[in-house]
Amino acid sequence: MFADEYAERLNNAIKFVKSQITGTPEVGVVLGSGLGSYGQELAEPITIPYKNIPGMLDTTVPGHSGCLIFGKIGEVKVLCLSGRSHQYEGLHPHEIQFAIRLLGGCGCRLVILTNAAGTCDELLEVGDLAPMLDHLNFTHRGYTEEPLEIKDFYHLIQNGMYDKEAQQVIHDVAVESNLSTRGCNYTYNMGPTYEAHAEVWGQKKLGCTNFGMSTVAEVIAAKEIGVPILAMSFVTNKAAGITGKLLTHVEVAEAAKKGEEGMKKLVSTTIMRLQPKLKEIPPIVFKGDKGRKITRAEPSAFVTEAEIEAAAALFGETKIDTAIVLAGTHSVPVEAKVTVSVLDLPKFPALQHTRAQIKIGTLAGKNVAVVDGIYDYCGFDHYATYYLVNLFAKLGAKEYIQTFATGSFGEQGVKYIKDVIPLFERPIVVPRAMPHQGMEGTAIVAPYHGPEFWTPAEGKAMTVIGATHATLGLTVGLEIAAALKMKVVGIIDGAFDAHLLEGTTIEQIVKATTAAAPEVAKLVEESLAKVENSGELKASFKAGAEKGIEWKDAPSHIVNKQECPDQVKAIADKLKDVTAAIVVECDKSAQYQALEKFFNSEIEIEGKKLHLATIEGKEVYVSLADRTLLRAYAQKKIHVIGLGCVVATPNKANEKHEVIPNTIKEGQVVCVIDHMNIVGISPLMGSNKFGTRFPDLAHIYQPVEGLENVVAFNVPSLNVATEAYVAAAGKMGCGTVNQFGAVNSTIVRHSEGKYTHIAMVVKCPMCAWTIDPSIIAKAF
Repeated sequence: MFADEYAERLNNAIKFVKSQITGTPEVGVVLGSGLGSYGQELAEPITIPYKNIPGMLDTTVPGHSGCLIFGKIGEVKVLCLSGRSHQYEGLHPHEIQFAIRLLGGCGCRLVILTNAAGTCDELLEVGDLAPMLDHLNFTHRGYTEEPLEIKDFYHLIQNGMYDKEAQQVIHDVAVESNLSTRGCNYTYNMGPTYEAHAEVWGQKKLGCTNFGMSTVAEVIAAKEIGVPILAMSFVTNKAAGITGKLLTHVEVAEAAKKGEEGMKKLVSTTIMRLQPKLKEIPPIVFKGDKGRKITRAEPSAFVTEAEIEAAAALFGETKIDTAIVLAGTHSVPVEAKVTVSVLDLPKFPALQHTRAQIKIGTLAGKNVAVVDGIYDYCGFDHYATYYLVNLFAKLGAKEYIQTFATGSFGEQGVKYIKDVIPLFERPIVVPRAMPHQGMEGTAIVAPYHGPEFWTPAEGKAMTVIGATHATLGLTVGLEIAAALKMKVVGIIDGAFDAHLLEGTTIEQIVKATTAAAPEVAKLVEESLAKVENSGELKASFKAGAEKGIEWKDAPSHIVNKQECPDQVKAIADKLKDVTAAIVVECDKSAQYQALEKFFNSEIEIEGKKLHLATIEGKEVYVSLADRTLLRAYAQKKIHVIGLGCVVATPNKANEKHEVIPNTIKEGQVVCVIDHMNIVGISPLMGSNKFGTRFPDLAHIYQPVEGLENVVAFNVPSLNVATEAYVAAAGKMGCGTVNQFGAVNSTIVRHSEGKYTHIAMVVKCPMCAWTIDPSIIAKAF
C-alpha cells in the first residue's frame, strides 16, 4: 500500500465513523484486556464492528471484542475501541496505529489507553492502578519509521509523552476510590511470550517496572498527531519470575476481569472530571506521499562480493586513503574532484536518502571519499552501510571515519569514540563484522534505532549500562570496517543534552549539532594526519545502466511468520523415538565436524536434512537448528540439546539478583539455565499456529548435572558484541553473551518440548570450539 492510499484509507474510515455517530467525540478510550465490557457503561451507545469500518483491521486476540462504541459518560461524548492490534500479530506499525489515528481524526481531544500488565515493583500489587509515566521500547522497531510524508530531519522527541494534568486527575480519583496507585515505567516487549526470569530482573535494573506487549506504538502515534495521552496499566500479575509461579494468559485475563468493575468506575469518573480541562485541537486530515510504499523499505539481501567488485570497477583507477561518512548536520572542507550520486551506484539501497553523494577528493593532504547529503539523523541502514564500507575497502581505504550527531549524558563537546553499546540498535545481522579493537577515544555511545528519539527512561537505562552518549541510527559501520582490517575512528559532537528534558525541540538539536560541525571537522583532519598518503589522487567515475534503489522500488520489511503445522507434523510422524536431538548453528563449524564421526546415516524428511548418530551408546539425531525441525522434535517429545559458544561477561547476578564478579573462564563448558532476549528477536510473531498464544518462558532450560549454570544475554550476532556491550550484559545480571539458543528454547517451549543448552566459553566468536561427547551425554 502506498502512503497516499493509506492516508485515503484513514480519511475514508473517519468519514464513515462520523456518518454513524451523533456529534463529535471528545475522549477516545482504548480498552485493554479485562476492560472489554466498558462499552456497556456508555449511555445511548452506537456499536460499529471493526469489520464494517472501511480499512479497519479486526482483532485476533482473546479478550478483545473488535468493535468501536460511541456514547456518553455523563455529558462527555466518548469513542471506545474495544480491541487493539499488536506488533506480535505480525503487523506493521502503520496497521497498529490506524485505530489511534482514527480516534484523532474523529475529533478526540484526549485519548485514554489502558492495558493489563505484570509488575516487578514491590510497591504495586495485583489490582493496583499504575499510570504510565514513561516507557521503554524493547521491540527494536521505530514507530515513526513508516511516515505518511518524508521530511528532512523529522524525528519525534519523546519527552512529555503523557499528559501530566490527566495523570493528576486519575491519581486523585484513584485515591478517593481507595484504589492503590503508583506510576510506572512501562516496558514494551515484543512478545508474544511472558518474560523469562532473567528478562524481568535484568530490565528491572534498567528502570523498568511494568511489562506488556502493547500501547507504546499507540502513544507515539497520538503524540505525532498532537492528541494528549493518558495511559494506565492495571496490574493483573506479578511479572514472570517474581513469584516463581508459571503464568498463563487465562490467569491474566481472569485477574483483569476481577478488577473490571472498579476500573470501569475509575475511568468514567476520570473522563467526567477531565472534560473541562480538554484543549482544542485543530482538525486532523491525513496526507501521504504519492507512489511511495507506507511499509518500511528493506532490501531482500546484502550486496555480494561480485556486486561490490562491479561497483568498484565504475571508479576506474580511483584509490583512496580514508573513507568518511558524515552525520546529517556535519561537513568537512573536502576538495572534490569527482562527485557521485548514490543513485548511480548499481543496486545501492539509497531508499529515502536519494540526495546522498560520495565526493572523491583531498582533505588535509589525504585522498578521501566523503559521504554527505543525508538529511536525517538515522542515516543509512545496515544494507547500505555494508555496501559503502565494502566499496571503500575495494577502493583502497585503510581508515574508516564516521561522525555521529549525539547527545551527552554528561559533559558536552566533541570527542572520539572508545566503544559502543548497540542494545537499542535494530537486530539485523550483516554478513561480515567484528568488534573493533583499540579505538582511542573516551565516549561510550549507545545507538538508538529511531526515527524517533529515545525516551528519558530509555536514556537513563543507557547510562545504567555504561553509555556516556546516545545517537540515532547505526554504529555497525565501525564493526564492518574492523572486519575489513581498516583503522576505525568514530567521532561524536556531543552537542545536546541526551536526557532530552521536556521542552527540547528538534529545531534546537539540529541547530546545536550543525554548530558543532567545525569542531567535528577538526578531529577528522587530526585523524587524517596519522594516515599515510598513497600519492597523487586519481579519481574517476563512469555510471552504468543499473541504478540505486529508492524507497518506492525496494521490498517491504518482512514480518516473521511461524512454521507450517502440516510440515511439522509430517516430519514428526516420520521421526524415530531417539534419546535426543542435538542441534548446532552451522554445519561448517568445528563442533559439527567433530560430531560427524558419530554419524550412522543421513536422512531427508520433507526437505529437511538430519543425521542419525550414536553417542555414548545412545541413538540421537544431529542437525542444524532449523525452526521446523525444532518444532518437529518437540512435537515428537524428543529432548532437544543445543550446542553453542558464549562469551563471558565481567559480572553476573547471584541468587538474590545482586550483581557480583563473574568467575567462569575461557574454555569452560557451561549450561545455560535462563536467558535475556530483549533485542527484538521473536520467533513467535505472526499468526499463532502452535500451542498457547503466550507461553511462559520461566524454567525453559533443562539443567545438566556437573555443569555450572549461567544466564545468557542474547544478541543478534556475537560479531557486534563489543567489550562495552558485553560489560553492559553483565550489569544486567547476565554472566554470558550468546547469539544461539534463545530462539531455539522459545520455539521448543512453544511446542511444549524440553530444551537443554550446553555452551563453551570462548574469548571471541571466531575461535574454534568443540564440546566433548561425554559432556553432551550428561544431558541425556
